[in-house]
Amino acid sequence: MERNGSCEQISRRTFLTGTVAASAAAVMPWSGQVPFASAAEAPRPGGTLKVAIIGEPPSLDAHWTPASLTHDLTWHLYEPLFTLDEKYSVIPHLAEGHTISEGGKLYTIRLRHGVPFHNGKEMTAEDVVPSIARWGKLATVGKLLFKTVQSIRAKDRYTVELRLTGPSGLALPGLGNFSQFPAIYPKEVVEAAGDGPIKEFIGTGPFRLLEWVPDRYIRMGRFDRYAARSEDRKSVV
Repeated sequence: MERNGSCEQISRRTFLTGTVAASAAAVMPWSGQVPFASAAEAPRPGGTLKVAIIGEPPSLDAHWTPASLTHDLTWHLYEPLFTLDEKYSVIPHLAEGHTISEGGKLYTIRLRHGVPFHNGKEMTAEDVVPSIARWGKLATVGKLLFKTVQSIRAKDRYTVELRLTGPSGLALPGLGNFSQFPAIYPKEVVEAAGDGPIKEFIGTGPFRLLEWVPDRYIRMGRFDRYAARSEDRKSVV
């Protein structure tokens, strides 16, 4: 990424299918339009994409700041449990699905199996719980949601229980929020960060961080073990 020019806005799906780059960067701030890739386009492995952005991101921690530069970069590195489709409806992403019970107080979230982090570790509920809890302390939407959260726990390896004090219309939209989004990090990354920003930039996204030289460039490379969802669908992020 070189900050010496202008760049064209691209969606995540266009970014993934149109580049599959060996090193890449970010996109321009959200404009409200989603230029989805056409069904005729096929992934083309290989090559390098250089994209200019307007400045230096304050952080590569998706929980830490609502800055659009951070969001535009990190949605290629990290992923949330839920996202939004082209109609802005909440759909599962790292989650396989969910159920709501006890009069809207208990959300049972089933996780996808076999989703690897960039360090090779499989994502499980033991990673999801501290990630969501941290997001609830730092992010604006997370703080609003966690005013009604009684507890969040790992029921088993692939199941998370989110218990609220009462029914809330914010739970799923909050978990699918795409600005300062609830990225899932490895448990050890969250623990190492403490009260500060994360120090290791490890996620489950289609690209992994290769190098970050502040005020010069950020290099990302294709994550060959990326666990994409099997269904053909369009999403905002």
